[in-house]
Amino acid sequence: MNINIKYKYSIDYEIRRVLNAIKKIEWYKKNHYNITFPKDINLVKNQNPTKSDIRKAIIKEYKIREYENISLQLQQNWKPKAKKVTDNLLLNGLNLKKEYIVFLTKYGVGGSYSFPNKIIINYSSDKKKNLIKTIIHEIIHLSIESLIQKHKITHWQKERIVDLLVLKVYPEWKKTQEIPIKTNKIDKIFYKYLPDVKKIISSI
Repeated sequence: MNINIKYKYSIDYEIRRVLNAIKKIEWYKKNHYNITFPKDINLVKNQNPTKSDIRKAIIKEYKIREYENISLQLQQNWKPKAKKVTDNLLLNGLNLKKEYIVFLTKYGVGGSYSFPNKIIINYSSDKKKNLIKTIIHEIIHLSIESLIQKHKITHWQKERIVDLLVLKVYPEWKKTQEIPIKTNKIDKIFYKYLPDVKKIISSI
């Protein structure tokens, strides 16, 4: 199976990204996520920046060549990894889409996703060499989200499951994110039932 990835970016998308980050900022803070905003958007001094304020701040920083370079770099880096990663994802019971849309941004949290096949990557919050790994992370999220919702898995349980799946399909990425819950039970269930992802999630 070949996975096609399309990259998109625009000023209008960046505006939506910042507005959404502001809307969810209390949840992000509660869960200790790092968030990036345009330099001219200071939520301490200006608690309620307008859409016009945000647009001006983004236009001031927006350099399309920067986005084009990141897009090209990702396309080049994906090709040598695509077949191996895709095969490993399929072997571990994950349902994949034939195409994913990756939105490149400088704002918000590091990575996120939206049904059915949208991935958002904040390339300013992550080391450039980790961006492909972040895409893989979000592909896995999309692949298991229906099961996560069905079995009412909590946010940090979900993140641990995804991290373990990333390690399985992309062993070169040895470092996992810090998670503020005990993970021994999750890890035990994961390795007991792998590659049966449905069984793993329903057992947690």
